[in-house]
Amino acid sequence: MSHRKMLSFNSEEALLIDCIKYFQSNKTENSIKDSLSERINWTYLEALATYHGLKPLLYHVLSSKEFNELVPPEALTNLEKFYKVNSMWNSLLYERLTSIVDTMNSNKIPVVTIKGPLMAKLLYGDIGMREFLDLDLLVDHQHIYVAKELLIKNGYVLDFEMPTGFELNYERHSYYYNLIFFEDKMQVDLHWSLIPQEYSFSLVTEEIMGNSKLTVVEDKEFLVMKPEYLLIYLCIHGAKHGWVQLNWVMDISQLILTNDIDWDFVIDEAKKLNAVSMVYLGILLATDLFCIKLPDKIVNELRSEKRINTNLQTTYEILFPRVAVSYAGKLRNKLFYMSLMSSFKDKLYFIHDL
Repeated sequence: MSHRKMLSFNSEEALLIDCIKYFQSNKTENSIKDSLSERINWTYLEALATYHGLKPLLYHVLSSKEFNELVPPEALTNLEKFYKVNSMWNSLLYERLTSIVDTMNSNKIPVVTIKGPLMAKLLYGDIGMREFLDLDLLVDHQHIYVAKELLIKNGYVLDFEMPTGFELNYERHSYYYNLIFFEDKMQVDLHWSLIPQEYSFSLVTEEIMGNSKLTVVEDKEFLVMKPEYLLIYLCIHGAKHGWVQLNWVMDISQLILTNDIDWDFVIDEAKKLNAVSMVYLGILLATDLFCIKLPDKIVNELRSEKRINTNLQTTYEILFPRVAVSYAGKLRNKLFYMSLMSSFKDKLYFIHDL
């Protein structure tokens, strides 16, 4: 049974979800029009979209000719302003990305782009459709020192003062450097691993780099993750942050809709990484909530995970809370992440790192 059907969405939540479905399939036009004909709390809807990182999506759908006359002009103007500012910011991020990639390429350092404005272009077809604060890049650990120094040479500074000779110790216990551009404070997370290496479900950087593919965007070549690896990473990333934002779920659904996913590879890799609970939950969450059809064989495999129904229900309760999120609620989300870990050693590390 779909847990989505067990939920009771308020009018604003239902409208936001229908807008996502409309963007993906154009199948919810009548439902959206019905919602817009009712009493919508536009202040709350905008706050809800802000919380879930979906204001650009909301503007994209509601500004279309099918719906714009049903939306209060002030509400549409507010959404338009945000969309334009977000597009400008993402364009700046994209320009900075191309500059960094050029620098790395000229020094023969392969760099994989993770998420960011490139993902907005590839998954959404519009650089302004997804909100991002910074750039996430992945290089092999053997290149991390030179890559970091190149960024520093080009105007970036570390977000903390690195003691002399501390690099090896830091890199042993961390998985990225956060660097900030001196002039405009734009941030770059330079990864040598996507997940702390102490976890058994940490994706192997060498495998990601070795299976990445060159993708041309606006006559520019970028190395991007194999879709199956990106899918696994997005599921783990969502679990890590407690599945508090709907845009992470939409990213997974867009990845599935825009790529021919090798599901056998995803299932096998999830099992190899000891990340079945996290990966299965992320995929089922995205397909269940947005009514995306998967092969029956894959659905049966996803639902075979022993705690999947409980985990799915918990995730919906986190995504759509009925009370204000307190410190206890945030702690609950962290503990939920720990509950998705299969290895006792991973749980011990997580507790130690709290």
